[in-house]
This record gives sequence, structure tokens and C-alpha cells, in this order.
Amino acid sequence: MRKVLSKRSKLVLIISGVIIGVIVLFVVIAISISYGVYHRSLITSIIMIEMKLGKNNATYEESIAQLEEMKKKNEESYILPKSAIGWTKKTEDNMDTYYLNSNDSNLSIFFIHGGACVSQASEQHWLFMQKVSKQLNAEIIAPIYPLAPYHTYEEVYEKLINLYASWKQTHPDRKAVFMGDSAGGGIVLGLALRLRDIDIQNASQIVLISPWVDFTMTNPDISYYEKKDGMLSVGSLKAAATIWAGETDTADPRISAINANLSGLPDMLIIQGTAELFYPDVMLFWEKAKHAGISVKMIVGENLPHVYPILSIPESKKAINEICSFIG
Repeated sequence: MRKVLSKRSKLVLIISGVIIGVIVLFVVIAISISYGVYHRSLITSIIMIEMKLGKNNATYEESIAQLEEMKKKNEESYILPKSAIGWTKKTEDNMDTYYLNSNDSNLSIFFIHGGACVSQASEQHWLFMQKVSKQLNAEIIAPIYPLAPYHTYEEVYEKLINLYASWKQTHPDRKAVFMGDSAGGGIVLGLALRLRDIDIQNASQIVLISPWVDFTMTNPDISYYEKKDGMLSVGSLKAAATIWAGETDTADPRISAINANLSGLPDMLIIQGTAELFYPDVMLFWEKAKHAGISVKMIVGENLPHVYPILSIPESKKAINEICSFIG
């Protein structure tokens, strides 16, 4: 009986060793491929796979129907996630705006969150803003702007201009920075363009994270990058853009900043991943901004996903450092 148990024990040890060896080998290969081929962390590669598995690939028509279902939800009062600590809410012009570190800073960052103009700020947005605020000792001003499908770009820009103009009156000498991700980046550009045109002192700098610069989604190169993108799809974005634009053509420069005269805008930092469908449009925008005489710094995250500086991945730390270094 003892010899039988001993043989079984040895067999179990051998099998366990083989399994552990296979697992270790798999992890080593996965890490090698992730770093060696894609130049990103294994954690990021895993998260990007999870994103693709849960991606919404709805068509334009399906997305329109989904947006109709979101109407009631988008009109509900926004509730901060529990991880958003230290924020103060003020309601101005029927728009809730959250402030962080308002009493101890000479720098204010107006952060306009992404979400295709139809979704509220995520928990990762607030965590990102808190990191930037801490590193720069900056005030963060985060408006919860009205969303489509009940609201359009015209109403949102009016509220944001009023918010900024009111703040500027009481803080004429404080440095202001506009920052936005995805659709928020597109809104930031639209806001800066309007301030330029109505002769209100603009922000000192603009930070754009994977910005949505062309709401038409007609660039033929997008189809290639859409296959890499684990978050965004052309159908859902076109639907959101159509409703956001209201009666206005989505190609209008007030909506698609890539079609605007960019001269006179503040210095810019653009951070963009290559594994996302905005990549070709953003690269075109970068070239146009340079030709317009804007001082613009471009950081490209090779094989990194949409809005990667905001995600909870290892590469975001370096991106946040780069953002803070740019702002100074």
C-alpha cells in the first residue's frame, strides 16, 4: 500500500511540475510577445483583449436605437464614484461642476471628459484627474455637461463658455489649461476656437488625449484601425455625432475641429495610441496644427489603446508624467 501511495505521489508531483512549467512557459512567451512585438506591458495586452471581447459593434441604426433608450438615464443626476475624493460641487447655469484643490493652487485645469458625447465621466476619469492634481498641485474644474441625445453641441458650448468666462473674471491672472479625452478633446478644441473668435482670453495650453477631431468618420484609413480598437466602433460614433450635431452638418468646423482654421490656438500636447480608430484623423490634425503655426507636441503610444493615459495600465504613469511636464 505504501509503494502505491508513493507512486501516486510521484505522479502527482510530476504532473504538477509539468503544469507549472507549461504555465511559466506560457507567461514567459506572452510577456516576450507583448514587450518584444507590441512594445507594451502584458497587463495592457490582457486588458485590450478583454476590451475587444466586450466591444459594442452595433451598426449606425442599432446605435441610434440604443441612444434613444439612454435618454432617461442621461438626464439623471450624476453621482460621483466613491473613489472620487475631495471634490466640491457647484451648480452654475443649471450645470453641475466639480472642483478639486481650489484653495491651494495657481494653476487651474478645465477637464472635459470623453464618452462620445453620450456617456458621463467614468471612475477612471476621476482617478486620472486626482493624480494630475496631486502631481501639479493644480485645481481641477470638471463640468458635468449636458449629453446627447437630449442636448446638442450648441447648448454645451454656451454653458462651457459661460463657466470659463465667469471663472476668468474672478481669476484673471491664474494660468488655465484645457484638457480633454476622446469626445472631450473635440469639445476642448471647439471651446478654444470659440473663445478665440469672440476675443475672450484663451487657456494658456491645451492637452488632448486621443481627441475626436473629425465627427464625420469618413477617413478611409479608419477601417483598418477599427479592427485594432477595443473600445470604439464607427457605427456607434456616427450615431452619437449625428445626434450631437443636431441640425448642423457633422463636418462643420464648430464640431469637427480638423476642418477649422486653427491659427491662434494655444500651445498643444496631443497623446495618441496607434491601436485605435482615431489615430489616422489625429495624425492629420497634428500636421494641420503645425502648418497653422501652433506649437504642438505629439506623443504616440505604439500599439496602445484609446485614451491610454486615463486607463489603469502601467503605461499611464509615464503618460501622466509627460502631461505634467508639458504643463509645468
